Formats: sequence, structure tokens, C-alpha cells
Amino acid sequence: MDYLKILEEQTSPRLWALVRRLGELAEARRTPLFLVGGRVRDLLLDKGGVDFDLVVEGDALELVRALAVDQGGEAVVHPRFGTATYRHDDLAVDLATSRAEDYSRPGVLPDVRPGPIEEDLKRRDFTVNAMAIPLSPPNPGSLLDQFGGREDLSNGLIRILHEGSFVDDPTRIMRAIRYEQRLGFEIEPETLDLIARDLHLLPAVGIDRLRREIELFLLEREPELHFGRAVELGIVNVIEPELRLGDGLSTLFASARRDLENVDSTIYLSLLLYATEKQRAHSFLKRFRFPKDWIQTVVGMLDLRDRETELAGPRLRPSEVYGFFKGCGRQSVQAFGVAAQRGIVRSRVSDYLNGLSGVQPDLSGKDLMSIGVPRGPWVGKFLNRLLNARLDGVVGSREEEANLVKKWLEEAAI
Repeated sequence: MDYLKILEEQTSPRLWALVRRLGELAEARRTPLFLVGGRVRDLLLDKGGVDFDLVVEGDALELVRALAVDQGGEAVVHPRFGTATYRHDDLAVDLATSRAEDYSRPGVLPDVRPGPIEEDLKRRDFTVNAMAIPLSPPNPGSLLDQFGGREDLSNGLIRILHEGSFVDDPTRIMRAIRYEQRLGFEIEPETLDLIARDLHLLPAVGIDRLRREIELFLLEREPELHFGRAVELGIVNVIEPELRLGDGLSTLFASARRDLENVDSTIYLSLLLYATEKQRAHSFLKRFRFPKDWIQTVVGMLDLRDRETELAGPRLRPSEVYGFFKGCGRQSVQAFGVAAQRGIVRSRVSDYLNGLSGVQPDLSGKDLMSIGVPRGPWVGKFLNRLLNARLDGVVGSREEEANLVKKWLEEAAI
């Protein structure tokens, strides 16, 4: 089968012309060029895509510079990593020098050196990601599949390349779950056995790499499947023994996608930790060095969770509902609204997000001073009282606001 023809059909004409030209430049330098990794996997699964993960058996930096000279555009090179990016208007292509790698001990980043394409594929994680399609002679459009990736794709299996794969890089354990759940595949039995054997090595990779894997779970279309599988395989217990994920996680995540227009990673993270005691959740977020704004969103949601009984009070005025949520980030409130147990609370969250949060008095501070409110703290106090009056329907126009302020001035004898 000529996979170049399929690639051409799935690729925009401009990008395909650029990739073909890169192949011609590689051929002139006798440095074979390959499409590798996830793009090959998705092509075999008959899924389109726009990313081109390219590898050359030669100097990637030189080849990208040659493309920039030939086509115009910009060559961005990274000599330390042997990688380069070509950019021209809205087009971008990444290219790497094929390489081999060695791991000095579990969990550390590898030492790399230039190597043939066979060695480059050998260093990858799973058979379904370890295939390549040559884009230049001698066999353009063929499939290089030395580990049986095409067969595993057909059988819906996630399989590591060798017995020491998880020892070399324990984060592959979490990646195995990502691909299994994303593709609807199964981790094959021997790989599952090796996950169980090497699970204890996960903490060796360091907090930042583990956090990145958690973030990648949160970016998936249905993160609850990934976290559920991680619990099932014992991964959560290894990386954070004190973390307790609720049984209703699938329901919460599905509700978020149903109820909210946009569900980002911070909302998913908030829901992930909804059943966790606040101090324990905060400790987890700090230890894994999540961004400050993420931590604020989660903690804000947990603060609201702990006050849900108060917010369910039957006689709360709109201004009091507003006061509960004032100062909380919108995403904290959204996550709380998804997870709240009481219908009246969810209704009040909706009232706040869709109406109360946007209410403002018609009169400004300058208007208040023109009526007679003294400059300074009194202006802020009167504006706040005026907002509450607006929220509770006491006033409904600029004129009514002015009359109410005059009444307050008389009562206060200012």
C-alpha cells in the first residue's frame, strides 16, 4: 500500500507541498526522511490529522535551514536536542534527528546520540507509536514496522516494546492508560504485568513530570476514564496515597460537559478533588506544584462546598446569595454548581452566574458625591448598599437609586 497517497488525501495542499519539498531536499543530501509516531498510527486507524512528526537520518537543523532558504520562512533550531521547527505564515513542521538513547537509572531523562531510524523507533513507548513511513527513497510510502504495531492496532492492544520500558521511563505507565482509554483499546496482559511490577518506580520521575502526566489526563476528552483506570491499576495510591477520589467522578465529569459551555482542566481538577478534605487537597496541589491560579480555583470550590448547607437556607435574599460567591473565581463557582448536592444550591449558582454576577448600580461614585455623599469610605459603603438594593429589587432605576441615597443621607445625618 502506498501510504503517501493516503497522506496526501488527508493533508492540505500547502502543507503537503512543503513536506514533499522537504523530502526532496533530504533525498538530495542522502539523508532519509520519515514520518513517525502518532501520525502514522492515526493514518492506519483511518483518522485524519494535521501534525507531522518528522525524523531524518542526518542533521535535522541543516535540513530545516535548507528548507527556509528554499521556501522562505523561519528556521528555529535547538542544537542541544537535535530538533528544529520550520515556520512560514500559518504552516509549521517539526523535525528531529533520529537518535538512540540510554538510561543511567530509572526515571531520569535519557542520554541521547544520533542513530539510525531503527534505533529511533526502538526508544519509543508502545508498538502502535513505533512505526514510520519513509518520505524519501529508497522506499517512499512503505511502512516500517519492526515491532508489530500494525497488528496491535488491528487487535486494539497497547503493548510496550521491551521488558525494561517502564524501568527506563515509568511515566509510560500513565501514557499506557492515555492511549488505552483514548483509542478504546486494552493494555495487553504482559504489559499489565509489567505495570504492576514497576509501579513503585513512578515517584522516581519527579514531581514535575508526574504533574505533567496528570495535566495530560485532564486534557483528554473523558478524563474520568483515565483517572478511573489509574485508580484500578493502583497508580493513584502510589503517587499520592492520601488522595481519595470519589466514586461519583464519572457522573460529575459528564455533568460538567453537559451543563457548561467550556470545561477546562481547572474545572476537571476541582471536580477530581471534590470529595477530598480541603487541607489534604491543598497539600496535594502544593506538593505537585500546580499553577497558582489552578490552586485558587480548586480551593475556592472547596470553600463553597464546605458552606453548601448555609447556601441552601430557604430565606436567602439575592444579595446574600451574591455575597456567598463574591470574590470567588467564576470557574470555582461553576465547578461547585456541577457538584453541589442540593437542587436549591445548584439553582442559586445558576442565578449568580447567569444574572446576579452582572448586576451593577446605575449611579457611580462620582454621582454619589454630586448628591452629597462625602468623598472617601462613605462612597464605597453607599455603593455596596446600593448594589444590594439593586440585587434585592428594592430599586430598579437611576431615579429610584438617587432617592434611596438621599434617604440614607438624611438617616445618617451626614
